[in-house]
Amino acid sequence: MELPKGRIRPRVGRLPYLFALPFTAHWEGADRFELITAPPRQLGHLTRHDELDAACVPVLEARSLSRRYEPLGNLGFAAVGPVPVAVLAARLEIELLGSAAVGVSDQGATAVAALEVLLSHAYRVREPNIVPLSPDRFDLGAVLLVGDDAIEASRSPSAPFVHPYDLAGEWRNWTGGPLPLCRWIVRKSLPDEQKEELEALVRRSVTEVLKNPGPLLESHIVEHGLSCSVLDAEAWLRSCTYELGPAEERAGQHLYELHRELHRKVTSWRDLLG
Repeated sequence: MELPKGRIRPRVGRLPYLFALPFTAHWEGADRFELITAPPRQLGHLTRHDELDAACVPVLEARSLSRRYEPLGNLGFAAVGPVPVAVLAARLEIELLGSAAVGVSDQGATAVAALEVLLSHAYRVREPNIVPLSPDRFDLGAVLLVGDDAIEASRSPSAPFVHPYDLAGEWRNWTGGPLPLCRWIVRKSLPDEQKEELEALVRRSVTEVLKNPGPLLESHIVEHGLSCSVLDAEAWLRSCTYELGPAEERAGQHLYELHRELHRKVTSWRDLLG
């Protein structure tokens, strides 16, 4: 087994959001793996710095880590139907944003990339004005929220951002395909038996949670004070896939190519976010 010095158990990064619960909520390997919970972009950062041995990271981050990490089977997350996993909350209708600043959090790397592509290509916004999301949001034309914050933005829009747009829905309307957001990756040097065990644990958790997600969703909704109902949350889970099949792979490649081409012309959001 090849782990960084001082590490006894493989460290596995998981997401804190409602939509990611199926991956590890029915977890039976806590004694053999150390779980680290963080937003997607932070998991990507930790993985790049050798702090994690496996993680669910943004799909574009997974590409940049391919020298040391490999996919954990086809495990990943994509929005197939209407799902508020990433929401653009705008002052005006999206077509009218123009050069207004759009604040993005440092949590959803793939969502930011998809937003840039949609603004530039689907809505013909020339050089979208993407800026880091600050505590004072009232000088912004729109804000991009991900995870549980996106759920709240979709359910209870707050002034002045009264126009919520489901990013996955906008992506599907434009491309006709799903929006892949995260992929599970694992350190190549980890022994095959541990890779296989981890993949089996995650798959088993997804299967068991989706059989009866209600109690788990209710607990998460209450704990985090979300305004959605359990029935809504169940419907959203059914509109997601936890495996990246051919359609999701094609969509991910499409996003990657469009984003790469876009950033030959404009400043990278990575630079903006520091």
